[in-house]
Amino acid sequence: MASVNAPVLALSGAVMVWGTTFVVSDNALRMASPAVLTVGRFIVAAAVLLFLARHRSGLSRAIRFWSVALLGLTGVSLNYGLQNAGLLYTTAGTAALLQAVLPIATVLLGWIWLTERPGGVSAVGLLLSTAGVVLVAGGAILRLDLGALLVLGAFSVMPCTQ
Repeated sequence: MASVNAPVLALSGAVMVWGTTFVVSDNALRMASPAVLTVGRFIVAAAVLLFLARHRSGLSRAIRFWSVALLGLTGVSLNYGLQNAGLLYTTAGTAALLQAVLPIATVLLGWIWLTERPGGVSAVGLLLSTAGVVLVAGGAILRLDLGALLVLGAFSVMPCTQ
C-alpha cells in the first residue's frame, strides 16, 4: 500500500510547491532582483536533481548535448526570468490566473492545429484545475499591464522546452 501512495504523495507535494510559486516569488522579489531569484531557483533545483540523479546512468551523456543547454537557456531560464520580472509589475494573482489559462490554450491550439480533440475527462480536468486556481487566487482580478505582458511572454517561450 505504501508503494501505491508514494507517487500520489510525491505529486501532491509537487502541486503544493508549484501552487505557491507566484506568491513566494512575489515576496522574494522584495529582497532580490528577478535575475537573482531565477539563478537561486536553479541552484536549488540543480542540487536536488543532482542528488536524485547521482545513481542514475545517462546524466553525463544528456548534459553533453547542445540542445540540453539551449533548452535550459531559452525554455527554462528565460521563462522563469520573464515570470519573475513580470511579478515586479503585476500581482501574483494575475500571474497565477494567466498560468491557469496556459493548459486550456494548449488544448485549444492542439485541437485547432493538430486536430487533437480533447476527451471528456480532459475537458473536466481542465475546467476543475482552472476553477481551483481562480478559487486559490482569491478572486484576483485579471489585469492587463506590463507585468501581465511579461508573464505572457514567459509562456511564449514554453514551447522551446518541448
